[in-house]
Amino acid sequence: MLWLVHLFSGFTAIGRLFDRERSNVRRYLQWTASPLGLILGKLFHAVLTTTALTAVVLGAFLLFLGWPQGIESPGKPGLLVLGAWLGGLSMTTTLVFVSAVASQVRSGSGALAAVLGLPLLLPQLILATRLTRGALADEPWTMLVEYPLFLGALGAGTATIACILFPYIWRA
Repeated sequence: MLWLVHLFSGFTAIGRLFDRERSNVRRYLQWTASPLGLILGKLFHAVLTTTALTAVVLGAFLLFLGWPQGIESPGKPGLLVLGAWLGGLSMTTTLVFVSAVASQVRSGSGALAAVLGLPLLLPQLILATRLTRGALADEPWTMLVEYPLFLGALGAGTATIACILFPYIWRA
């Protein structure tokens, strides 16, 4: 449930990141800002938004639902927070890139971002869900160490691809 709330709030917050870059604003930005600077700024803004969103969603879930009862050990709260942040980060970089691609379509870019983004986000959701479940169930570290690495690699890889391909998308 945590990740579904995070997914839909991420689509709402990040999916419309490029909506202001239409006609006159776009022409102004093309003259004044470099494409790499623009995408890095958008990524930085999205990461800050997602970090705040992760804190609010995770805090609300822990406040209203509490820590799961019936578990012999307290789990790994630090790993839960790290997993929530890394999962949100990897989903954010994917959504920013998909939103940049969808912004090239003049109408219906919000729906196109959702259609393009959902298949890319499913593996990230699976990894984040497994990491969260393992942190709550207090699974051994040896079984959980690969999930944060994969989530971090997906986030860094998508951000790198966005930085490489965005100048070509922006000129189109």
